[in-house]
Amino acid sequence: MPNLWFPLLVGSLWYLAGWLGSSLLFNEGPWPAAIAADLGLQLCVAVALFYALRSRIAFVLLVGILTAFLHLGHAAKLSLLGGPMVPDDLFALHALLLIAPPWQRWLLLGLGAAALGLLLLGIDWRRRRGQLGVALLGLLAGGVVLAGAPLSHWMDQQFGHVEWDQARNYHQRGPGIYTTQELARFFADRRPTPTSAQVARALLLPATLSPAPTAPQGTIRRPRNVHMVVLESFWDANELVAADFSEDPFDPAFRALWQAGGASRALSPVFGGYTANAEFEALCGFPVTEAAVVFERRLTREVPCLPAVLHQAGYQAVASHPNIPVFWNRNNAYRRVGFDRFLAGPAFVYDAGAGGYLADDSFYRQVFAQLGPQLASGQPLFNYMLTLYGHLDYPFSEELPARLEHHSQVAEVGRYASTVRYKSEALMGLLAYLTEFDPDAIVVVFGDHLPVLGERFAGYRESGLLAAERSDFSAEMYRVQAATPLLVIDGRNGPVAVGDLPIYQLPALVMALLGDDRPTLFDYTRPPEGLRLRPLPGMQLLLEEGQSVLCTEAASLEPACGTARQWLRRVELLAADLFSGDQYALPPPAPAEELNLPLAPEPTEAL
Repeated sequence: MPNLWFPLLVGSLWYLAGWLGSSLLFNEGPWPAAIAADLGLQLCVAVALFYALRSRIAFVLLVGILTAFLHLGHAAKLSLLGGPMVPDDLFALHALLLIAPPWQRWLLLGLGAAALGLLLLGIDWRRRRGQLGVALLGLLAGGVVLAGAPLSHWMDQQFGHVEWDQARNYHQRGPGIYTTQELARFFADRRPTPTSAQVARALLLPATLSPAPTAPQGTIRRPRNVHMVVLESFWDANELVAADFSEDPFDPAFRALWQAGGASRALSPVFGGYTANAEFEALCGFPVTEAAVVFERRLTREVPCLPAVLHQAGYQAVASHPNIPVFWNRNNAYRRVGFDRFLAGPAFVYDAGAGGYLADDSFYRQVFAQLGPQLASGQPLFNYMLTLYGHLDYPFSEELPARLEHHSQVAEVGRYASTVRYKSEALMGLLAYLTEFDPDAIVVVFGDHLPVLGERFAGYRESGLLAAERSDFSAEMYRVQAATPLLVIDGRNGPVAVGDLPIYQLPALVMALLGDDRPTLFDYTRPPEGLRLRPLPGMQLLLEEGQSVLCTEAASLEPACGTARQWLRRVELLAADLFSGDQYALPPPAPAEELNLPLAPEPTEAL
């Protein structure tokens, strides 16, 4: 048996380097009390790898790569988005690599390939030492995968777990234990497909928890075009009072129009990224309740979401986004929710923008150039547009230079303020076009999520909007970090005031504005009478006039929180059945002829 001093020394030195690196680069890392246990786990893995590998050089390199990935990966995500890496990030890895700068992309791919090669090619299969190392690694991996439930339960008792505060979980565990604990939970929480009996019980819950939809009974009496515009990172930067901008970051015309609609706000399930989850809510009417990208893993069935419901009523549903079609699995997700066509990146010419992001005004112009025949045909249209310009890191170009002066100490604040000025000006150009050429249309415009403004919410902290750690957020801070501008225009009637509206309630709002009283899946998520709920991972916000109430496991005395939890359990079970299960909750659709509906034409462009 080889001496153990070498793997213990190497593992300790790499751990120290990772801890120092995450602290210096991102001001993040485990709390001192967590280091001993976390280091102990890393040393166990290091010993197993030392036995398994034939080369000491390969061992040193592999431990270094794994340590860097855990320490720096968690710290980088914490500093930007306020939370550590979670197992579901693996399903989003492809999308994250696509938006990373080329050098970061190739560095990550190179390190990943190197780690895999060192492990697979460096194992000493012929000697007992190598076989023992592989057995130890297999024992560790097997425990996480096959015994996830008891292991995660035991680790929760030893190291603690607060579902709604993953940042604190990371700090009090350390990167190794945190990753192991959450991987065990991931394998333990793999959702079984709901049974027909479970779905039937959920549908029989009291009517106050929302009725079950039945087969459609009517249709849209006066079809109007519906234009839904999802704006990348669109938010009211004027709330950053410490920045003291030289002028309003919003176009004054947009500010006036938004205020005419009561300065309504959409409440998003995500912050700083994961746009696809805001999209899922806006299209399917179900809240996202976990830190996972629904388009990537939870949406595997064809479901009658808003595009499909409108298609059944004679609409053609078209989605447009100037990015590659596979990003966030949109090419499959859009088809499954009912879109007839998807105009993706290759359908657009990059003729204006910055940093590779097509400018919004060019995007709108090109969308309507391609939809011209459809608009002229007289067939009603659901036109869904998702912009790309405005993405971090808010780059400038000769066409889109800096516009606003400011006094913020956070670099991203100034860049973002100029970016959102361009976005609001382009939006007003679009709205002017629709006012002239489609004045009766319903228009819904909202931001997908708040922008990232420095590390640890620096831009927001500077103006007193958010705290540095989510564990220090008040209920109102959670409301702030979810709220983006929402503009709803009811044709010639003008802007509609809807207050603070969770994004998952937008499909029901669209159907109401169209005067369509058919029961739909959106009825399943109608909140209990008198409550407006914004579910977030591990918690719910009760939205009341002038105040917010936070419902967590630790704060269950509020009577409405019990009702909210019961509602959410029902919604989550039905979501699992509808989007990835056997769809027992899905009523059989009535034939279009039976409802006297015009049949929509075949898609003109395959997804």
